[in-house]
Amino acid sequence: VTPQAAPLQPIVKVKVGDRNATITWSVPSNGAEVLGYYVILVSQTGVVQSLNLPPSYSSYTFTGLEPKVRYYVEVLAYNQAGNSTPGSAYFYVLAPPSINFTSVVKTPNYFTVSWNTTHPANFTVYVYKGNELLLEKHVGQNTSFTYQAPFGIYNVTVVAANPAGHAVSSVKVVYYLQPSPPKVSVEGTPRGLVFHVSSEYAMNYSVYYNGVELGSSDNGTILIRQPILSGAEEYYVVASNPAGSSMTKVNLTVLQSSYTVTVKTYQGLAFVPERFSLPQVGAWAFLGILILLGTAIGYVAATRS
Repeated sequence: VTPQAAPLQPIVKVKVGDRNATITWSVPSNGAEVLGYYVILVSQTGVVQSLNLPPSYSSYTFTGLEPKVRYYVEVLAYNQAGNSTPGSAYFYVLAPPSINFTSVVKTPNYFTVSWNTTHPANFTVYVYKGNELLLEKHVGQNTSFTYQAPFGIYNVTVVAANPAGHAVSSVKVVYYLQPSPPKVSVEGTPRGLVFHVSSEYAMNYSVYYNGVELGSSDNGTILIRQPILSGAEEYYVVASNPAGSSMTKVNLTVLQSSYTVTVKTYQGLAFVPERFSLPQVGAWAFLGILILLGTAIGYVAATRS
């Protein structure tokens, strides 16, 4: 009579889930009877669980496991002749992912959205403008996304998914660049003062005096209809768009004769990241925090009729 042999080495597979792992195994046939299985789960700190399962079992699920812990599982088939060579596998369990946006970087040609996650996941990015879906893109496990687009306001939604679950998060992207400090020249005319303003990325221009907006335009030419008096006056010129505002202080010195008005302009720079505040001056408020350059940029003469 040929003595019975021990079972052959089990083939072990692992499927991880939300803080759990299902171990499955199969034993190649060599004619030997299998009387049961030893299943041992080990972590870095020692044996987590040790089982003796009947031969009807071909899988077992471990629950309550910790993400980011490396586990080792070993399965041995046994009979009266002895134990098989252990079949084994290493694995990490998962937990549902999360999404935390970390930055939005804007350039003249594109913007880049970045995020991090607590657990590995695959990501899908959706870009909307209003209710219109502009783009759906699978980015794998990348945690940043670059989009080339014209200036505007966008909504970027990121969906993270892994076998343990999924997460959805959105960020509003105001894709405009901070306007550059306004460049200003002023012309004296019979109708009043004409401000000629330019600023990169600006969409609107305004002129303030004593905290009051005297005029605005989107083309950079603003006529202020008020008497031109001799002496020095201070005006504030603001360039703005949805991303924020920048500002210049203009000092006007008017020398009045019967025919000529001379306007002398000193340009200063104020950088206002999102909204500009108005420090109180008397009953009115002036705009922003000023870092005056105090550089004369020119003289403009105009003839009064």
